[in-house]
Parts: sequence; C-alpha cells; structure tokens
Amino acid sequence: MKARLFVALACALGTFVATAAPAVAVEPVVVVDTDKPEIGPAASTTYLAWIVFSGKNFNPSIRAEAIGSDASFRVNPQGTFAFTGGIDGSTLIYEQFTETQKSDLVMVDLSTQTQLEVPDGVNTDAVEFSPSLSGSHLLFGRSIRHGAEVILFDTSTDTSQVIATRTNTERRFNGVLPIQVNGNYAVWEQSAIKRKTGELISADIILYDIAAATTTKLPKTDPERPSLYGPSVDQDGTVYFGRSSFACGVNAQLVSRQLDGTESVLIAFPTNRDFRFTNAVDNPDNTTDVYFDRANCRGDDFGDIWKLPSV
Repeated sequence: MKARLFVALACALGTFVATAAPAVAVEPVVVVDTDKPEIGPAASTTYLAWIVFSGKNFNPSIRAEAIGSDASFRVNPQGTFAFTGGIDGSTLIYEQFTETQKSDLVMVDLSTQTQLEVPDGVNTDAVEFSPSLSGSHLLFGRSIRHGAEVILFDTSTDTSQVIATRTNTERRFNGVLPIQVNGNYAVWEQSAIKRKTGELISADIILYDIAAATTTKLPKTDPERPSLYGPSVDQDGTVYFGRSSFACGVNAQLVSRQLDGTESVLIAFPTNRDFRFTNAVDNPDNTTDVYFDRANCRGDDFGDIWKLPSV
C-alpha cells in the first residue's frame, strides 16, 4: 500500500493554486478546498468523492458529497484506509485496507451511506486495487507474482477477463494502474522504473475498446513531454490526460485526445504546477466535466480538487 501511496503523492502533494491559464475558453473552478491535501477525484453527475490525507503519516481516507453540497462525509470506516475508485450514479467503488489487512474492493451507496455487496469473484486472496464502475463494467487491478493484471469484470454475468498484464524484471518495476471505465472504453497507466535508482523511465497511457477487445497506446506527439499520466475517458472515447517531462511541474499540460487523433491542450500549467489524476463525467448535454487535482510541486500548501466544466 505504501508504495502505491507514494506514487500517487509524487506529483500531487503541494499547493493547488489558480494560476494556470487554460488554453481553451472554459475556466477551471475549485470544488473542494480545505487545509488538508486532497487528490484522486471520482465523480458522477450527482456525487463527488476524493482522497484526503491526515495525520503525521498522511493516512488516506475518502470523503464524498452530493454535487452542489458543501456537506461532505467520510466514506470508509474509522480504522481503515482507502483510495478512491469510481462512481456510477450514487454507487462508489473503492479500495480499502488496514495496517494488517490487504486491499479489497468495497461498494457503497452514497445516497444512503450504506455498504453494498461486491459481486462474487471480485475480491480474492490477492490484492485488488484502483477500481472503476460503469454500468455492468467493473475495471480494477489485481496483484500477481512479480506484477499486476488489469481485470474487466461483467457484473451482469459475474465473469471476468484479464485485459492486460505487467510483470517486473530484474532491472525494472513495470507498473500498471487502472484508472477509469466509461461505457465502451477503459484507460490505464503503464510505467517503468529502474530498480537500482528508482528513476522513472517511461510513462504511458493505454485506451481499451471493450466491444472490439483492442488496446491502443497513446502516441507521444510532443518530444518535450514524454511522460503521459492521469488519464480518464468519456463515453465517446476521448481521453483526458497529463503530459510533461519526467519532473513534476515541468512543461505540464492537461490534454484531450479524440479517437481520430485530434488533440487539444485544455490547460498549460506554469512551472512547478501539475496534477496527478483526472476523472471524466458525461453530462446530459453531451459535454464532459473533467475533474482533476492540481498541485504546486514546491511549497507548503496542499491539494484541492478542481473541475473543468462542459468541455
């Protein structure tokens, strides 16, 4: 758990400030702003959840609130730690663990704050992590010996398939982190880290077409920004993601990429500004709200959750 926590914090802990000018007409707005570090937004049109870190050990828990409300509540029980996953309607699925128990997936109805049954076959003796939910599709990661798998689970049939596998080598940690499933599409991150030095040497994004059962690695179209991270996807297959150098806050951009390859820079961040995760929410008017966690890579303040509305 600690290793995954530090990866999540690598670019996200720091000040989230409103100095990044968007490269499109839409202005980002802050939606969660407290004195504690917050990252990892998960949202629907009715609810928003995020990770908040507290205590000297930066213990992660989840808070949630109805869209338009300022009255947030803790989701995971006291004595447990948690990372966000995904929200479909009022149903949140997330990763929960303790100091002595491995990660499993938990589902909760945010409207009633009651726990729901997780389908049989999802939680196993392995570590399950980083879930997302859309209709009957459940996307999540599962640890395997020397690596991890990306699982696509069909809740209507209680069947699953492995759609990606990453295994470590003698010299590299080859990571994979599922991020979001939305309709017919899913996205995840892939990374490679040198074992000896801990240096990040590659960071990629994969788009999966569920109906076609095909994977596409997003091309790196900007040589000054070889690191791709923080992806989300809308129902049309448009991917929203970050790209920058391998250093936090250097040439960072929030970008959209359509299925036909058209790319748009939504936000160009100034030096030392960055983010870690995004989450795409489809609106009834066929626009997309893009939630993200914006950071200052140097400074004493911490993170807030922002939204780029109606992209």
